[in-house]
Amino acid sequence: MKHHTSPVRTITCVHQGYELYGSDRVFVQSVRSLREHFPAARIQVLLPARGTLAAEIERLGAKVEVHDLWILRRKGILKRATIGLPALVKAIARARRQISESDLTYVSTCVIVDFLCAARLSRRPMLVHVHELPQGMVLRVLRMLLAWSSARVLFISKATQAAFALGPGQGLGFVWNSCPSPASPTPPGYDGTRPLRILMIGRINRWKGQPLLIQAIADIVRQGRRVEVRIAGGTFRSPELRAALLKTIDDHDLAGTVLVEDFRADPSPLYRWSDVVAVPSLAPEPFGLVAIEAMAHARPVIAAAHGGLVEIVEPGRTGWLFAPRERSALAAAILEAVDTPHLVRERGHAACQSHAARFTEERYAGRFKAFVDEALGATHGAAGVVPEPAASSPPR
Repeated sequence: MKHHTSPVRTITCVHQGYELYGSDRVFVQSVRSLREHFPAARIQVLLPARGTLAAEIERLGAKVEVHDLWILRRKGILKRATIGLPALVKAIARARRQISESDLTYVSTCVIVDFLCAARLSRRPMLVHVHELPQGMVLRVLRMLLAWSSARVLFISKATQAAFALGPGQGLGFVWNSCPSPASPTPPGYDGTRPLRILMIGRINRWKGQPLLIQAIADIVRQGRRVEVRIAGGTFRSPELRAALLKTIDDHDLAGTVLVEDFRADPSPLYRWSDVVAVPSLAPEPFGLVAIEAMAHARPVIAAAHGGLVEIVEPGRTGWLFAPRERSALAAAILEAVDTPHLVRERGHAACQSHAARFTEERYAGRFKAFVDEALGATHGAAGVVPEPAASSPPR
Protein backbone atom coordinates (compact mmCIF):
# COMPACT_ATOMS: atom_id res chain seq x y z
CA MET A 1 0.00 0.00 0.00
CA LYS A 2 1.29 3.45 -0.91
CA HIS A 3 1.82 6.26 1.55
CA HIS A 4 -1.33 8.13 2.51
CA THR A 5 -1.74 11.42 0.65
CA SER A 6 -4.23 13.18 2.96
CA PRO A 7 -2.93 15.98 5.23
CA VAL A 8 -2.37 13.96 8.39
CA ARG A 9 0.23 16.00 10.23
CA THR A 10 -0.18 14.98 13.87
CA ILE A 11 -0.96 11.53 15.27
CA THR A 12 -1.43 10.70 18.94
CA CYS A 13 -1.04 7.06 20.00
CA VAL A 14 -2.12 5.92 23.46
CA HIS A 15 -1.27 2.62 25.16
CA GLN A 16 -1.85 1.13 28.59
CA GLY A 17 1.46 -0.75 28.96
CA TYR A 18 5.12 0.17 29.12
CA GLU A 19 6.95 -3.19 28.94
CA LEU A 20 7.33 -5.56 26.00
CA TYR A 21 4.68 -8.21 26.53
CA GLY A 22 2.38 -9.32 23.72
CA SER A 23 0.10 -6.28 23.39
CA ASP A 24 3.10 -3.97 23.81
CA ARG A 25 4.92 -5.58 20.89
CA VAL A 26 1.79 -5.31 18.75
CA PHE A 27 1.58 -1.64 19.68
CA VAL A 28 5.12 -1.18 18.32
CA GLN A 29 3.99 -2.75 15.03
CA SER A 30 1.01 -0.40 14.89
CA VAL A 31 3.17 2.68 15.44
CA ARG A 32 5.63 1.41 12.84
CA SER A 33 2.77 0.98 10.35
CA LEU A 34 1.56 4.53 11.05
CA ARG A 35 5.08 5.87 10.50
CA GLU A 36 5.29 4.02 7.17
CA HIS A 37 1.84 5.24 6.11
CA PHE A 38 2.36 8.86 7.19
CA PRO A 39 6.15 9.39 6.94
CA ALA A 40 5.97 13.16 7.42
CA ALA A 41 3.57 13.12 10.37
CA ARG A 42 4.50 14.01 13.93
CA ILE A 43 3.72 10.98 16.08
CA GLN A 44 3.31 11.45 19.82
CA VAL A 45 2.93 8.39 22.07
CA LEU A 46 1.35 8.56 25.52
CA LEU A 47 2.27 5.83 28.03
CA PRO A 48 1.48 5.42 31.75
CA ALA A 49 5.16 4.97 32.65
CA ARG A 50 8.56 4.83 31.04
CA GLY A 51 9.88 1.31 30.53
CA THR A 52 11.39 -0.92 27.85
CA LEU A 53 8.56 -0.06 25.44
CA ALA A 54 9.56 3.60 25.26
CA ALA A 55 12.95 2.88 23.72
CA GLU A 56 11.37 0.75 20.97
CA ILE A 57 8.90 3.52 20.16
CA GLU A 58 11.58 6.22 20.04
CA ARG A 59 13.53 4.19 17.50
CA LEU A 60 10.58 4.77 15.16
CA GLY A 61 11.01 8.53 15.38
CA ALA A 62 8.05 9.05 17.70
CA LYS A 63 8.03 11.21 20.81
CA VAL A 64 7.13 9.46 24.08
CA GLU A 65 5.38 11.25 26.92
CA VAL A 66 4.32 9.80 30.28
CA HIS A 67 0.73 10.68 31.21
CA ASP A 68 -1.48 9.77 34.15
CA LEU A 69 -3.95 7.83 32.01
CA TRP A 70 -7.23 6.72 33.59
CA ILE A 71 -6.82 2.98 32.97
CA LEU A 72 -9.46 0.52 34.09
CA ARG A 73 -7.37 -2.25 35.66
CA ARG A 74 -8.68 -5.08 37.80
CA LYS A 75 -6.21 -4.20 40.54
CA GLY A 76 -7.48 -1.07 42.28
CA ILE A 77 -10.70 -0.84 40.26
CA LEU A 78 -12.85 -0.07 43.32
CA LYS A 79 -10.65 2.88 44.27
CA ARG A 80 -10.72 4.17 40.70
CA ALA A 81 -14.51 3.91 40.52
CA THR A 82 -15.07 5.86 43.77
CA ILE A 83 -12.51 8.33 45.06
CA GLY A 84 -10.78 8.33 41.67
CA LEU A 85 -13.74 9.87 39.82
CA PRO A 86 -12.66 13.53 40.29
CA ALA A 87 -9.36 12.63 38.65
CA LEU A 88 -11.31 11.12 35.75
CA VAL A 89 -13.04 14.44 35.06
CA LYS A 90 -9.67 16.18 34.78
CA ALA A 91 -8.27 13.34 32.67
CA ILE A 92 -11.19 13.56 30.22
CA ALA A 93 -10.59 17.27 29.74
CA ARG A 94 -6.90 16.64 29.11
CA ALA A 95 -7.67 13.81 26.68
CA ARG A 96 -10.17 15.99 24.80
CA ARG A 97 -7.51 18.64 24.26
CA GLN A 98 -5.10 15.97 23.04
CA ILE A 99 -7.64 14.60 20.56
CA SER A 100 -8.56 18.08 19.28
CA GLU A 101 -4.90 18.81 18.51
CA SER A 102 -4.45 15.59 16.49
CA ASP A 103 -5.48 14.65 12.97
CA LEU A 104 -5.77 11.04 14.17
CA THR A 105 -5.84 9.50 17.64
CA TYR A 106 -5.04 5.79 17.91
CA VAL A 107 -5.88 4.14 21.24
CA SER A 108 -4.42 0.65 21.51
CA THR A 109 -6.86 -0.69 24.10
CA CYS A 110 -10.45 -0.24 25.26
CA VAL A 111 -9.64 0.28 28.96
CA ILE A 112 -8.27 3.84 28.77
CA VAL A 113 -11.50 5.39 29.96
CA ASP A 114 -10.55 9.07 29.72
CA PHE A 115 -9.92 8.83 25.97
CA LEU A 116 -13.08 6.82 25.33
CA CYS A 117 -15.13 9.44 27.14
CA ALA A 118 -13.32 12.32 25.44
CA ALA A 119 -13.95 10.80 22.01
CA ARG A 120 -17.65 11.46 22.45
CA LEU A 121 -16.91 15.15 22.99
CA SER A 122 -14.70 15.53 19.93
CA ARG A 123 -15.34 15.23 16.19
CA ARG A 124 -11.74 14.38 15.36
CA PRO A 125 -10.98 10.88 13.95
CA MET A 126 -10.19 8.28 16.59
CA LEU A 127 -9.46 4.57 16.16
CA VAL A 128 -9.69 2.22 19.15
CA HIS A 129 -7.88 -1.11 18.80
CA VAL A 130 -9.49 -3.67 21.12
CA HIS A 131 -7.00 -6.14 22.61
CA GLU A 132 -9.27 -7.36 25.42
CA LEU A 133 -11.79 -10.17 25.71
CA PRO A 134 -13.47 -9.50 29.06
CA GLN A 135 -16.36 -11.43 30.55
CA GLY A 136 -19.59 -10.62 32.35
CA MET A 137 -20.10 -7.15 33.77
CA VAL A 138 -16.71 -5.87 32.61
CA LEU A 139 -17.61 -6.74 29.02
CA ARG A 140 -20.96 -4.99 29.31
CA VAL A 141 -19.35 -1.84 30.74
CA LEU A 142 -16.62 -1.68 28.11
CA ARG A 143 -19.07 -2.39 25.27
CA MET A 144 -21.25 0.44 26.53
CA LEU A 145 -18.26 2.79 26.72
CA LEU A 146 -17.14 1.92 23.21
CA ALA A 147 -20.62 2.35 21.77
CA TRP A 148 -21.08 5.66 23.58
CA SER A 149 -17.66 6.97 22.49
CA SER A 150 -18.67 6.82 18.78
CA ALA A 151 -15.01 6.06 17.94
CA ARG A 152 -14.24 3.65 15.11
CA VAL A 153 -13.16 0.27 16.50
CA LEU A 154 -10.75 -2.39 15.26
CA PHE A 155 -10.45 -5.85 16.85
CA ILE A 156 -7.53 -8.27 17.11
CA SER A 157 -9.56 -11.42 16.42
CA LYS A 158 -12.93 -12.76 15.39
CA ALA A 159 -13.48 -13.72 19.02
CA THR A 160 -13.13 -10.15 20.28
CA GLN A 161 -15.26 -8.80 17.46
CA ALA A 162 -18.05 -11.27 18.24
CA ALA A 163 -17.90 -10.58 21.99
CA PHE A 164 -18.33 -6.80 21.64
CA ALA A 165 -20.86 -7.07 18.81
CA LEU A 166 -20.73 -3.39 17.80
CA GLY A 167 -22.74 -2.12 14.87
CA PRO A 168 -21.17 -2.19 11.38
CA GLY A 169 -20.99 1.61 11.32
CA GLN A 170 -18.63 1.58 14.31
CA GLY A 171 -16.88 -1.79 14.28
CA LEU A 172 -14.54 -1.88 11.29
CA GLY A 173 -13.41 -5.51 11.47
CA PHE A 174 -10.47 -7.50 12.77
CA VAL A 175 -6.81 -7.85 11.96
CA TRP A 176 -4.84 -10.72 13.43
CA ASN A 177 -1.68 -9.82 15.28
CA SER A 178 1.67 -10.67 13.77
CA CYS A 179 5.28 -11.25 14.70
CA PRO A 180 8.57 -11.27 12.80
CA SER A 181 9.86 -14.40 11.16
CA PRO A 182 13.24 -15.73 12.37
CA ALA A 183 15.94 -15.91 9.72
CA SER A 184 16.16 -19.71 9.59
CA PRO A 185 13.48 -21.41 11.70
CA THR A 186 13.96 -25.15 12.09
CA PRO A 187 11.50 -27.65 13.61
CA PRO A 188 12.39 -29.03 17.04
CA GLY A 189 14.99 -31.78 17.22
CA TYR A 190 13.05 -33.89 19.71
CA ASP A 191 13.49 -37.62 19.03
CA GLY A 192 12.34 -39.14 22.32
CA THR A 193 15.82 -39.86 23.66
CA ARG A 194 15.79 -36.82 25.95
CA PRO A 195 13.06 -35.06 27.94
CA LEU A 196 10.45 -33.12 25.97
CA ARG A 197 11.10 -29.39 26.43
CA ILE A 198 7.94 -27.42 27.18
CA LEU A 199 7.89 -23.62 27.21
CA MET A 200 5.29 -21.24 28.60
CA ILE A 201 5.68 -17.48 28.21
CA GLY A 202 3.33 -14.95 29.75
CA ARG A 203 2.66 -12.65 32.64
CA ILE A 204 2.07 -14.53 35.89
CA ASN A 205 -1.53 -13.76 36.82
CA ARG A 206 -4.70 -15.54 37.86
CA TRP A 207 -5.88 -16.59 34.41
CA LYS A 208 -2.84 -17.45 32.28
CA GLY A 209 -2.83 -21.01 33.63
CA GLN A 210 0.66 -21.57 35.02
CA PRO A 211 -0.64 -23.63 38.01
CA LEU A 212 -2.74 -25.77 35.64
CA LEU A 213 0.35 -26.56 33.58
CA ILE A 214 2.31 -27.48 36.72
CA GLN A 215 -0.48 -29.81 37.88
CA ALA A 216 -0.59 -31.52 34.48
CA ILE A 217 3.19 -31.90 34.52
CA ALA A 218 2.97 -33.52 37.97
CA ASP A 219 0.60 -36.13 36.53
CA ILE A 220 2.96 -36.80 33.63
CA VAL A 221 6.02 -37.17 35.84
CA ARG A 222 4.14 -39.62 38.07
CA GLN A 223 3.64 -41.76 34.97
CA GLY A 224 7.38 -41.92 34.45
CA ARG A 225 7.58 -39.60 31.44
CA ARG A 226 10.46 -37.17 31.10
CA VAL A 227 9.86 -33.47 30.52
CA GLU A 228 11.60 -30.17 31.17
CA VAL A 229 9.52 -27.03 31.64
CA ARG A 230 10.44 -23.36 31.57
CA ILE A 231 7.92 -20.71 32.62
CA ALA A 232 9.01 -17.19 31.69
CA GLY A 233 7.17 -14.12 32.91
CA GLY A 234 6.86 -11.51 35.61
CA THR A 235 3.90 -10.10 37.53
CA PHE A 236 2.23 -6.70 37.45
CA ARG A 237 2.92 -5.36 40.95
CA SER A 238 1.88 -8.72 42.46
CA PRO A 239 4.98 -10.53 43.80
CA GLU A 240 2.72 -12.78 45.86
CA LEU A 241 1.58 -14.51 42.65
CA ARG A 242 5.14 -15.52 41.80
CA ALA A 243 5.68 -16.79 45.36
CA ALA A 244 2.48 -18.84 45.12
CA LEU A 245 3.62 -20.32 41.81
CA LEU A 246 6.98 -21.37 43.26
CA LYS A 247 5.15 -22.95 46.20
CA THR A 248 2.97 -24.94 43.79
CA ILE A 249 6.10 -26.28 42.13
CA ASP A 250 7.57 -27.28 45.49
CA ASP A 251 4.29 -28.86 46.63
CA HIS A 252 4.39 -31.14 43.59
CA ASP A 253 8.11 -31.89 44.06
CA LEU A 254 8.94 -30.45 40.62
CA ALA A 255 11.84 -28.15 41.53
CA GLY A 256 14.16 -30.10 39.23
CA THR A 257 11.64 -30.22 36.39
CA VAL A 258 10.00 -26.79 36.24
CA LEU A 259 12.07 -23.59 36.10
CA VAL A 260 10.49 -20.16 36.58
CA GLU A 261 12.46 -17.27 35.16
CA ASP A 262 11.97 -13.57 34.52
CA PHE A 263 10.38 -12.19 31.41
CA ARG A 264 12.72 -11.47 28.50
CA ALA A 265 12.26 -8.65 26.02
CA ASP A 266 13.66 -11.01 23.36
CA PRO A 267 12.15 -14.49 23.87
CA SER A 268 13.80 -16.00 20.78
CA PRO A 269 16.35 -18.10 22.73
CA LEU A 270 13.51 -19.61 24.75
CA TYR A 271 11.62 -20.64 21.63
CA ARG A 272 14.76 -22.18 20.14
CA TRP A 273 15.29 -24.18 23.36
CA SER A 274 11.74 -25.55 23.33
CA ASP A 275 10.11 -28.47 21.55
CA VAL A 276 6.50 -27.39 22.17
CA VAL A 277 4.91 -24.23 23.55
CA ALA A 278 1.98 -24.35 25.98
CA VAL A 279 -0.76 -21.72 26.21
CA PRO A 280 -3.09 -23.14 28.90
CA SER A 281 -5.10 -19.95 29.58
CA LEU A 282 -8.02 -20.39 31.98
CA ALA A 283 -10.00 -17.52 30.42
CA PRO A 284 -10.36 -16.97 26.67
CA GLU A 285 -7.36 -15.25 25.11
CA PRO A 286 -8.30 -12.24 22.96
CA PHE A 287 -5.76 -13.55 20.45
CA GLY A 288 -2.63 -15.38 21.57
CA LEU A 289 0.59 -13.73 20.40
CA VAL A 290 2.76 -16.35 22.10
CA ALA A 291 1.11 -19.00 19.92
CA ILE A 292 2.08 -17.30 16.64
CA GLU A 293 5.57 -16.52 17.93
CA ALA A 294 5.99 -20.22 18.63
CA MET A 295 4.75 -21.05 15.13
CA ALA A 296 7.17 -18.55 13.59
CA HIS A 297 9.95 -20.54 15.31
CA ALA A 298 8.50 -23.82 13.95
CA ARG A 299 7.21 -24.94 17.35
CA PRO A 300 3.84 -26.66 17.64
CA VAL A 301 1.42 -25.24 20.20
CA ILE A 302 -0.60 -26.93 22.95
CA ALA A 303 -3.43 -24.49 23.67
CA ALA A 304 -6.74 -24.18 25.48
CA ALA A 305 -9.59 -24.37 22.98
CA HIS A 306 -11.26 -21.00 23.47
CA GLY A 307 -10.98 -17.36 22.47
CA GLY A 308 -8.60 -16.33 19.73
CA LEU A 309 -6.47 -19.45 20.13
CA VAL A 310 -8.92 -21.52 18.08
CA GLU A 311 -8.31 -19.12 15.18
CA ILE A 312 -4.57 -19.81 15.37
CA VAL A 313 -3.95 -23.46 16.24
CA GLU A 314 -5.14 -26.16 13.85
CA PRO A 315 -5.45 -29.35 15.93
CA GLY A 316 -3.87 -32.33 14.25
CA ARG A 317 -1.77 -30.09 12.01
CA THR A 318 -0.01 -27.22 13.81
CA GLY A 319 -0.55 -28.31 17.41
CA TRP A 320 -3.04 -29.56 19.97
CA LEU A 321 -6.18 -27.97 21.40
CA PHE A 322 -7.50 -29.21 24.75
CA ALA A 323 -10.65 -28.55 26.77
CA PRO A 324 -10.08 -25.33 28.78
CA ARG A 325 -9.28 -25.73 32.48
CA GLU A 326 -9.16 -29.54 32.12
CA ARG A 327 -6.00 -30.79 33.79
CA SER A 328 -6.36 -34.30 32.36
CA ALA A 329 -6.95 -32.99 28.83
CA LEU A 330 -3.82 -30.85 28.99
CA ALA A 331 -1.82 -33.79 30.36
CA ALA A 332 -3.13 -36.03 27.55
CA ALA A 333 -2.00 -33.57 24.86
CA ILE A 334 1.48 -33.32 26.42
CA LEU A 335 1.70 -37.11 26.71
CA GLU A 336 0.95 -37.49 23.01
CA ALA A 337 3.78 -35.07 22.24
CA VAL A 338 6.14 -36.98 24.56
CA ASP A 339 5.29 -40.34 23.02
CA THR A 340 5.20 -39.35 19.32
CA PRO A 341 8.33 -37.33 18.46
CA HIS A 342 7.52 -37.40 14.74
CA LEU A 343 4.29 -35.47 15.39
CA VAL A 344 6.22 -32.78 17.26
CA ARG A 345 8.53 -32.31 14.29
CA GLU A 346 5.79 -32.53 11.63
CA ARG A 347 3.47 -30.12 13.42
CA GLY A 348 6.34 -27.75 14.04
CA HIS A 349 7.02 -27.62 10.31
CA ALA A 350 3.33 -27.06 9.53
CA ALA A 351 3.14 -24.36 12.20
CA CYS A 352 5.93 -22.44 10.50
CA GLN A 353 4.10 -22.65 7.17
CA SER A 354 0.89 -21.42 8.78
CA HIS A 355 2.67 -18.42 10.27
CA ALA A 356 4.16 -17.49 6.90
CA ALA A 357 0.71 -17.59 5.30
CA ARG A 358 -1.33 -15.80 7.97
CA PHE A 359 0.64 -13.95 10.63
CA THR A 360 3.48 -11.98 9.05
CA GLU A 361 4.25 -8.34 9.84
CA GLU A 362 3.66 -7.43 6.20
CA ARG A 363 0.15 -8.83 6.30
CA TYR A 364 -0.60 -7.01 9.55
CA ALA A 365 0.69 -3.70 8.20
CA GLY A 366 -1.38 -3.94 5.04
CA ARG A 367 -4.66 -4.59 6.84
CA PHE A 368 -3.94 -2.12 9.64
CA LYS A 369 -3.21 0.74 7.22
CA ALA A 370 -6.40 0.00 5.28
CA PHE A 371 -8.47 0.15 8.46
CA VAL A 372 -6.76 3.43 9.42
CA ASP A 373 -7.78 4.85 6.05
CA GLU A 374 -11.34 3.74 6.66
CA ALA A 375 -11.36 5.38 10.08
CA LEU A 376 -10.16 8.59 8.44
CA GLY A 377 -12.87 8.34 5.81
CA ALA A 378 -10.57 7.72 2.86
CA THR A 379 -12.46 6.59 -0.23
CA HIS A 380 -10.23 3.57 -0.78
CA GLY A 381 -10.45 2.39 2.83
CA ALA A 382 -12.80 -0.59 3.00
CA ALA A 383 -11.93 -1.85 -0.47
CA GLY A 384 -8.26 -1.86 0.45
CA VAL A 385 -8.61 -4.21 3.39
CA VAL A 386 -6.66 -7.39 2.70
CA PRO A 387 -8.79 -10.47 3.43
CA GLU A 388 -7.49 -12.89 6.02
CA PRO A 389 -6.62 -16.28 4.50
CA ALA A 390 -8.48 -19.31 5.71
CA ALA A 391 -6.59 -21.97 7.64
CA SER A 392 -4.73 -24.23 5.24
CA SER A 393 -6.72 -27.19 6.50
CA PRO A 394 -9.90 -27.26 8.57
CA PRO A 395 -9.49 -27.92 12.30
CA ARG A 396 -10.38 -31.46 13.28
